[in-house]
Amino acid sequence: MLHNPKQPSIGHSLIILPTVDSSNNYAMQQIHDVKAAHGMAYLALEQTHGKGQRNKQWHTSQGLNIALSVVLEPQYILGVHQHFLLTAYAATAVHQLMHSLGIVCTIKWPNDIYIADNKAAGILIESKIQGHTWRYAVLGIGINVNEQDYSYMPFAATSLSIATGKQWDMVTLTRTLLNILSTGWHSFNAAAIISYYNAHLYQKNKPITLLNNGATLHTVLNSVNDAGALVCKDALYNYAAVEWVK
Repeated sequence: MLHNPKQPSIGHSLIILPTVDSSNNYAMQQIHDVKAAHGMAYLALEQTHGKGQRNKQWHTSQGLNIALSVVLEPQYILGVHQHFLLTAYAATAVHQLMHSLGIVCTIKWPNDIYIADNKAAGILIESKIQGHTWRYAVLGIGINVNEQDYSYMPFAATSLSIATGKQWDMVTLTRTLLNILSTGWHSFNAAAIISYYNAHLYQKNKPITLLNNGATLHTVLNSVNDAGALVCKDALYNYAAVEWVK
C-alpha cells in the first residue's frame, strides 16, 4: 500500500467537545453523516461512557484527561488484515509523547501504555470496512493526565501528573500528540513501528500469565509480531486467542 500524498495532516482540524458519551462514538457518527475526513480529531473534555478494549469502560473525569478520537483513511497504507499495525502505530506515538515529557514508560500488549506497573493510557480502534477496503478507522486514545485519585479503578492506574508532579495542559499535549501521529503516518514504516514497539515492550523477557481459550498458562514473553501475536519462549500465541492476566 502506498501513501496518498493528498491526505491532509493528522490534526489539521481539532474539535473540542465539552462532554460526550464517547469521543469514538461521536467521530464514527460524523463519518456516517459524511462530516468527517482523514486527519480530523475530536477531543472530549469529559466522557460519560468512554470505551476501552474488550468492552471495558474508560472513565474520563471532566477536564482532567485526554479522550481523543482521530479519523483515518487506512486504505492507502494498510490492508484490512493489518489491524494490529494501526494499534502499534498509535501505541508508539503515545510512548514518544510521554518520553518527550521525561516519563519512563513501556508499551503493554496489545494497546496500553504503562508507567511502572500502572496503566497511564489506552488505545481503541473502531473501523468501517467496505468490501475489502479499510475505508475509515477511528483511532481512540485515552491518556490519564491530571487525575490524582484512582482508588475507584478496578486496576492499577496512574497519570502524567502523578508521574511528574506537574499539571499539564490537555490541548497542548493533544496537539503535540497529533503532530507525532502525523509525522508517523506520512512516513509509515511497519518494520520500524514493530521494532520500536518491541524495544519498549512491557515485561519483555519476563514471566507472564495468559488466558488461552479459557486456560491459564505461564510463559516468558520475547516479542510481538506484526500481526499482534505474542512470541513467547514456548510458543506463539495468536492475538485473538489469548488475554493478558499479569
